[in-house]
Amino acid sequence: MSALLELHVELPLARFALDVRLESSARALGVFGPSGSGKTSLLEALAGWRRPRAGRIALGGRVWFDARTGIDLSPAERRIGFVPQDALLFPHLDVRANVLAGSARGGHELFERAVEALELEPLLAQYPRSLSGGERQRVALARALGSGPELLLLDEPLAALDLALRRRILPWLIRVRERFDVPLVFVSHDPTEVQALCDRVAVLEAGRVRELGPAREVLRRATLGLAGFETVVEGTVRAVLEGTAEVDVGGGLAFRVPAPGARAGDALLFALGADDVLLSTERVERVSARNVLPARVEAVHAAEGAARVELRLGADGTGPWVSAALTPAAVRELELAPGVRAHLIVKAQSCRVLSATAASERQAAASRGGVNSITT
Repeated sequence: MSALLELHVELPLARFALDVRLESSARALGVFGPSGSGKTSLLEALAGWRRPRAGRIALGGRVWFDARTGIDLSPAERRIGFVPQDALLFPHLDVRANVLAGSARGGHELFERAVEALELEPLLAQYPRSLSGGERQRVALARALGSGPELLLLDEPLAALDLALRRRILPWLIRVRERFDVPLVFVSHDPTEVQALCDRVAVLEAGRVRELGPAREVLRRATLGLAGFETVVEGTVRAVLEGTAEVDVGGGLAFRVPAPGARAGDALLFALGADDVLLSTERVERVSARNVLPARVEAVHAAEGAARVELRLGADGTGPWVSAALTPAAVRELELAPGVRAHLIVKAQSCRVLSATAASERQAAASRGGVNSITT
């Protein structure tokens, strides 16, 4: 359990008034919503760069802002570590100097930990102009961690990268969450990233919190009108067989997923695209797909020529949630409705591994209190 974040911000914006009220002790809190919903303005108020018209901001009982009493700590006094969309590195400084630029509070020990966790040692003598976009974001993240923050703010740090690079950088964010005992607020419009990194999420719409709750549960509802939705599933590697890992996801169920470098005992996160899920109401035999799992339909949502079917895996429907995107015709022909038993069919290669954490590292993080379970 992290320190309680109390957030009440009232702030006039160009198109609407930001009015956010929430409390959260989440280790990693997501702020999700479309562009222009007020996400960045909220983070700027939290960091102390914008003064709200009214409200109160506190972390762990320490008040950062209170309009009623006149308290308004500066950004430096709030001890915020901030990572923006653009890494904003100092172009005239090498990587070592960029990371050290924020280390007055953190000291050399935090510098070493950040460099080791983000594997920056080979880059320390290089300058920002020679780095890739992903490397620049890793340096910016190390700089924020090296400052010894009480709260880490990530303002869509992957948004400026292309999709393939974003997926390669996401495991680094997950590693930071597990290795550093620092609460974080992660702003994103990507539901896959929020599910993978955060245990709770606030959905922002036109400056107000539409819903606050467990990330996977809330985002299933908040993304019904969006194409390309992915379910993030967490499990433990049982074994590695012929290039695929058998991943225990609970309830006696296991998925086969690609497993480059995975070992038995590793904690593994993978994403399953709704468009990649096939359903059958009859048991399927002798099929090339490696994953054929029993499931129960929990809900069917139809809109404008498309349907989202929400399922719980397992013969008794107590396993992980999975979303499937089907045509309305397929829903009718299979007579899918809440309570209907079905079989989920997915190729192993359709399961996209997001991160794998070695068992030894997971145990060490747990002993430091840094592991955040994102199962909902």
